[in-house]
Amino acid sequence: MTTKGLGHLHGMTGETYPPEEKGHYRRRFEWQTLGNEWRLTLTIPKSLIQYYDARARNTRDRGPFVVDPYHEEEIAFIADEIERLSDAEGYSKREMIEMATAFVQQLPYTKNDVTAGMTQYTQYPLQTLADRGGDCEGASILLAAILREMDYGCVLLGLFDAGHMALGVKGASDLPGTYYEYGGNRYYYLETTDPSWDLGEVPPSVQDTTAEVQPVVPRPTLVYGWGTSVETGGEVTVSAAIRNVGDARAEDLSFYAALEDEGERVYADGEADLDSLDADTGTTATVTLHPPEAKRLRLSTAVLLDDDIHDFDRSEWRRPV
Repeated sequence: MTTKGLGHLHGMTGETYPPEEKGHYRRRFEWQTLGNEWRLTLTIPKSLIQYYDARARNTRDRGPFVVDPYHEEEIAFIADEIERLSDAEGYSKREMIEMATAFVQQLPYTKNDVTAGMTQYTQYPLQTLADRGGDCEGASILLAAILREMDYGCVLLGLFDAGHMALGVKGASDLPGTYYEYGGNRYYYLETTDPSWDLGEVPPSVQDTTAEVQPVVPRPTLVYGWGTSVETGGEVTVSAAIRNVGDARAEDLSFYAALEDEGERVYADGEADLDSLDADTGTTATVTLHPPEAKRLRLSTAVLLDDDIHDFDRSEWRRPV
């Protein structure tokens, strides 16, 4: 039973899981390195591109873009193909890294305001592959995902004063070239957009730029579904089922819900603090809202991690009946 005046807010639902979209993008890649030409064909589910297009983006830390669990099958396929081709040629580990690097370096460089229609838009690896190219940030994230799958240690290097990003690859102390120390290890500079530079070589344009090291480690990835019900007391209950599909424990977790008008004025909101959430486990959250009657509103929801929006979802607009 719903309260008169609030019935239009009853029964709203939404979720941030990859949608049940059928079909694939088929992408063929060709590249040259080590005196040979190579080819690779990849299929990318359209549902995953829709999922990544909709995800919230915290661009202060690019590590989660590298370790997202939903791209594991496609990244593993690329890594396995590179390892198979390298083994067939008897390549060394250094040459195997060169093979993977050349695969990424020879993707066309495209500024993200062209591929995404906006600036400062960090792309997930499958977005870069579906677009057949990207900027230095997208290339570095893609190569980090591939090398990580091949069991090579790496970090992202944010040369933000120069508007650039590159990769650091873990190497022994006897290797030549420029490196960055992090966690007691050396990570050698690797340019991801220009094949003119080898491992340990830094282009002159960024040689004097300080690099921020961003680790590539297991992270939590949170997805959720939500729904509303209107109670007889005149409040709207928002219930959410949240799941951590990532590889690390989620700490400092909360669920937020707000009813807002077309001017983004919030009429009612609330937040539920949650316990930490282990990898591959779920939990539920409930928020109670007291909105005004007879208002055209929509519901905005979000899961917050460390006080930052981890992901969000919005309903359609609901008009009073």
